[in-house]
Amino acid sequence: MLLLRCHSLDVGIDKDVVIDEDVVIDEDVVFDEDVFIDNDVVIGEDVVIDEDVVIDEDVVIDEDVVIDKDFVIDEDVVIDKDIVVDEDVVIDEHVNVVFAIDLGIVGILVSRII
Repeated sequence: MLLLRCHSLDVGIDKDVVIDEDVVIDEDVVFDEDVFIDNDVVIGEDVVIDEDVVIDEDVVIDEDVVIDKDFVIDEDVVIDKDIVVDEDVVIDEHVNVVFAIDLGIVGILVSRII
């Protein structure tokens, strides 16, 4: 599923990640750089992205990410590179490993909202 998003990214996870509600992605998502999530970002409603999301530089989120809805992908997620994890995935709190892998997309979505 969202495991494909790990291509060529460094993923660092320092806090709890809770995903309970819906994030809807209606277009392609392209990740070109590192994504780091270090602290708490709280999203209490649906996040809908209706166009392409292209991230060309580092995205740093300094707060915890709490998603209260389910992930729903209505379109293809296109990954143009090999799936390579260049760094260790560090989980300091009790976090489901699948959610840890999904966290990169959450970070991108949060950065688009901010």
